[in-house]
Amino acid sequence: INRMIRLGRIVRIENGRMELERGNIRLTKDSCVIDCTADGLPSKDPLPVFCDEKIILQSIQTFQPTYSAALIAYVEAHVLNKVTQNDICSVAAAPVHVEDYTRNLYNHFKVAKALKDHRCMRFVMK
Repeated sequence: INRMIRLGRIVRIENGRMELERGNIRLTKDSCVIDCTADGLPSKDPLPVFCDEKIILQSIQTFQPTYSAALIAYVEAHVLNKVTQNDICSVAAAPVHVEDYTRNLYNHFKVAKALKDHRCMRFVMK
């Protein structure tokens, strides 16, 4: 990376020009513009993971999307009851406010207890 520009968010990109909140930048033909402002874990209202005939992938462990997806797959393959599946895979929404962390900590312990109660700890310990 040869040059980083910190003039706020992009307002618009046109031929040869990038307009930002606090200024404009001229672009050459071979310019590569990388927008790094995406929200990797957007805050959404949680839905049941196992819903009708669908599996709605969501974090069930805060900041652990890969682990969450693997655990959801394990539960889907080893637990047949949808209610129990959703008890085990209780959604942890992306924290925005301080109280969200408390809620997610409670959720973490709830998931851990459900895993133990339904003999899924084998997966967690691997």
